[in-house]
Amino acid sequence: MSSIPSSIWNQDKFGKWKLYFNTEPDISFSNKIEKKNVQKNANIPDNKLIQGTLVMTPKGIGRLIKSLDDIGYIRFNQEVKEEQFPLSEISNIFTCYITIMRKENMEKIRLKLPVEGTVQNIFEELSKLKKINDVFNDYSLIYNKNRLNNNNSFDQIKIENNAKILLLSSNEVLIEKQILRFGQEGGGWFYNINNDAICFSPSEDIKLLGASVYCLTENSSNNNMLTGYLKVVEGQSCDGKVLVEESTEIPTAPNNTNMRKKIKFKKYINCKKNMDYTISIFTSNSGRAYCGLRGKAVVEGEDGVNFTFKRVNGRNALSSTLMGNFPELFYCHN
Repeated sequence: MSSIPSSIWNQDKFGKWKLYFNTEPDISFSNKIEKKNVQKNANIPDNKLIQGTLVMTPKGIGRLIKSLDDIGYIRFNQEVKEEQFPLSEISNIFTCYITIMRKENMEKIRLKLPVEGTVQNIFEELSKLKKINDVFNDYSLIYNKNRLNNNNSFDQIKIENNAKILLLSSNEVLIEKQILRFGQEGGGWFYNINNDAICFSPSEDIKLLGASVYCLTENSSNNNMLTGYLKVVEGQSCDGKVLVEESTEIPTAPNNTNMRKKIKFKKYINCKKNMDYTISIFTSNSGRAYCGLRGKAVVEGEDGVNFTFKRVNGRNALSSTLMGNFPELFYCHN
């Protein structure tokens, strides 16, 4: 009598369970996953669905109210109405991809985390994998262009499954914010060989990343391009200490579209709270341009930063708090 060959139950490539014998050429005693350039953490929580807990769904994070006949009933953001999802599409864990940016390279890490967790869990897992040190304040996580607070829950930041998150060391984080100081925009301004300027002061320490100026109108006397440079100096005049100077070209904006020209500084400027700074534009030729109207002396920015604008001393600069040029400032809160 021949002996019965050893066997094992396993899934085939279609996900169906089959009984394999070791005489078969396609025997496979483990599901092998092709190794990719994405590392993952080994500590994966069990997927035990408990009524009343937060779970990840195809729509995002919600609370499991009940389960019946392989259907989960989920409530989102205190809504009274419940939504239904197959239990196979609900989990108390989720996957996210952390891209670590370094000067010398970039690395991507795949993490599986509990839905009822906080941003702190991401730092802890990265520390276990020895991707970061134990001083979590040395790093920042960026998700949907926002810096995440360690104490934020995953529900609070509205994280989704397979979310892509960026990790930077704190001294490399520059999250750009912007303010628009006018409530209305249209034609009616003029560039000439004399400079135009405006003074501003921030209510908090900031890094000034750039500014914008208005483009030429189609009926401009110079219908192609203006050349010139933008300058930022200390104080409420154009004659203060120069902090940055950027050459630029100011194009024509057809049909009232893209009427602002963004000028990004090669190196940011550290601006101190309640200190005056003057931004000015110098052009080598002239032309009609768009302008801003219904401006305010104080413009509220993000992160609790307000900007106070005022006319420049000692020059006949046309721009004022109510109307003129320099519609936007781009900055980062220190």
